[in-house]
Amino acid sequence: MKAEGDAEIMLLLPADQKRLDPLQLGDQVSKAIFPKALTRLVRLDDQGGAVFPLVRVRIANAYAPGRRPRLDLDVGGAVRALHDVGLTSVQMEVDAPAVPAKGSWTVRPDEQSGGSWSWAALRPDQPAPAGEVTLAPRPLRAFAELALQVLTIGSLVAGLFALRSRLRWPAVSCGVAARGVPPQAGS
Repeated sequence: MKAEGDAEIMLLLPADQKRLDPLQLGDQVSKAIFPKALTRLVRLDDQGGAVFPLVRVRIANAYAPGRRPRLDLDVGGAVRALHDVGLTSVQMEVDAPAVPAKGSWTVRPDEQSGGSWSWAALRPDQPAPAGEVTLAPRPLRAFAELALQVLTIGSLVAGLFALRSRLRWPAVSCGVAARGVPPQAGS
């Protein structure tokens, strides 16, 4: 999930993918997960000649951004599509953007951390995860964090000026004391 309402699917395919058309497979998987999406951009990311090809699918307007955006997902069709081309086990991970998020799933994730949920081995003969991810952006909290950063930087700058003026003060004092009163002739 991307903050602007788009979503991205990344398929890391096995090294032995001669029988697969990665771009066609990426399109099939994206249609299975986002059947109502109108705009998809499918590309092959060669990663500098990596052994495992990476297919990236960008889905425009997968959900409507707003106060509490929600994205409904059902990956059963994608797991079946991958199985149909010979991939017997699928690992899946859902990542929300860097805002607080909640997810509810029909199949419990194998791992969960913040806005990330993952399943290690999905097969078509087992129930596939379906559910929703709800984002809970907190603009006031983000503003408070930004204000705290500005306050910290301001305090640091003020501290540096105070330190600089302290270091300069003894030098000025010594200069004044050294000038003192000029010696009187004959004293």
